Amino acid sequence: MKNLRAILSEEGLIKESASVSDFDKGKLSNKIRRMINGKLNRVGLDGNGRFQTPQKGYVRALDVLQSFGIELGEVVSSSSFRRDANQFNVHLAFKNMDDPFSPSDIQNTMLHISYTKLEDDRYEVLAYMT
Repeated sequence: MKNLRAILSEEGLIKESASVSDFDKGKLSNKIRRMINGKLNRVGLDGNGRFQTPQKGYVRALDVLQSFGIELGEVVSSSSFRRDANQFNVHLAFKNMDDPFSPSDIQNTMLHISYTKLEDDRYEVLAYMT
């Protein structure tokens, strides 16, 4: 089973020859944070995309994070999506490829989600790494 460092190396996100990386310290580097934010923007989570429900925008953000080896570090309640507008932060974790039940908490960043109902079945969703 590949570890996170190997996957990110294959993607060209980190160099295998790097010394102790931010990932080993439970921290996300600024370079990777900027790359994630760029991808979140490209999939419409910069406030310009429109979604049928706020959850669909949220799931799109999670798909982006998953492509970087990042998963939720906490449970997000469905009550967060019951209002016409809301914002909240989500704690994150690096996937542990060797033990999927023991992810490594990311200590220096969170995912910020903000959404607003524009009309029935039309929401503006904004997502970025803090």
